[in-house]
Amino acid sequence: MGVLQIRNERYALGTHTLVGRTSRCALRLDDRQVSSEHASLRWSDGAWQLRDLGSRNGTFLDGSPLEPGRARVIVVGSLVRLGTQLVATILDAGPPEPAATEVANAALTVATGGLLALPGPDDPRAVVFEEADGSWLLEVDGEPVVLGEDRRVVVGDRVWVLHLPLSSCAEEVLPTLDGAVLPRLDNSTLHFRPSADQEQVDVRLSWPGGDIPLSSRSHLFLMLELARTRLADVAAGVRASEVGWRYVDELQRALQLEPAVLNLHLFRAREQLTQAGLEGAGRLFERRRQSGQVRLALEQVTVSAAD
Repeated sequence: MGVLQIRNERYALGTHTLVGRTSRCALRLDDRQVSSEHASLRWSDGAWQLRDLGSRNGTFLDGSPLEPGRARVIVVGSLVRLGTQLVATILDAGPPEPAATEVANAALTVATGGLLALPGPDDPRAVVFEEADGSWLLEVDGEPVVLGEDRRVVVGDRVWVLHLPLSSCAEEVLPTLDGAVLPRLDNSTLHFRPSADQEQVDVRLSWPGGDIPLSSRSHLFLMLELARTRLADVAAGVRASEVGWRYVDELQRALQLEPAVLNLHLFRAREQLTQAGLEGAGRLFERRRQSGQVRLALEQVTVSAAD
């Protein structure tokens, strides 16, 4: 993702980052040499483009002044000077990714595979991911909230500011260059095969373009439990909107999990499916905030008889 450093602080770039002194600027700099709306950084055509917005003291790229309004491409190592003194170094010029800056210390946390966990992957009390409609969903301790204009996340006594790219969702999913179809929630099946003693479960992800095994992980037992619930409800003729739902506290008792561990398992499952290449793995589970229920969002599942 795009990251620049000014003095000793790092800043993540959103898809379009306005730089200046006013509150409208995503990158707000308290420096008298910087204009109210000084410059902009935008991800376009596969690169970061820098524009001066008619600033009073000018914008310079690697020592050369920018003509106001004209875009220049920046790369890793580029030096951007705002006015006469303030210099930013481009540390990363990759495409936009969800990220968060902790307010207390300006520490930057970047998403992995589109999943942003706060405080971090080992303690995902807050998880941010993109919905199918392009909106961003925030789960705090398992409670889902659609993000609006506010880009702050509070967990305990710690506060982060989110940096979210514009929607990456397309109206239609295109095949890869070699014609292969990518795995998605709507075209994939999870196949579960538990051992006779229920101590191990083998899982495969299959779709029209391929079939891959998932390495054994403890969170697969949670997925197996939710898959069995989905299949039992379908067999009983439960209407589609009610298929597969389980109460979280009931799951905790059945699997002997602490609340924090259950949330960690949900995150780890999303993370593993993301690494397996499943598009939209952030939406692998659905939550009902009021009733405290969860279900596996992937509808196509099979559970084989125990060996």
